[in-house]
Amino acid sequence: MTKRIVIKQVIGASVESTFDWMAHSNNFSRAPWVFSSKWRDSNNYTVGAVRNIFMLAGWYQEEITEFVPNEIIQYRVLKSFPPVKQDFTEMKFEKVSRGTMVTWTIDIDVLVPIIGPILTQAAGKLASGLYGSILTAGKKVLERG
Repeated sequence: MTKRIVIKQVIGASVESTFDWMAHSNNFSRAPWVFSSKWRDSNNYTVGAVRNIFMLAGWYQEEITEFVPNEIIQYRVLKSFPPVKQDFTEMKFEKVSRGTMVTWTIDIDVLVPIIGPILTQAAGKLASGLYGSILTAGKKVLERG
């Protein structure tokens, strides 16, 4: 059972600087729940790029599937521990009167027999906190800058 989570945050900065901060996902480690985020092949942020992220929720290897500068970054999870199905994740960037609206949409399903649906619900709550903490970290940095 896939659960869709949508987290929104207005960041008081330009679309360009907000997109740039989020595209450089090594910045995610500024959030308290993210320990490390590194690209497998240096700092390649284009379609096909793969990164490894280690965070409170586990380890994830992710691949960028769509990258439209200043508009959209989409990616999917290739491998993870604990095992999850996350075929669609999107960060969307829109100019608003107070800066940039970032909308982070995640489709997640925890692949554990029998108790998977219960864990998927819990993962949804955890993901909301995790992705929200990344957006808050970006907001603090970008609004100071």
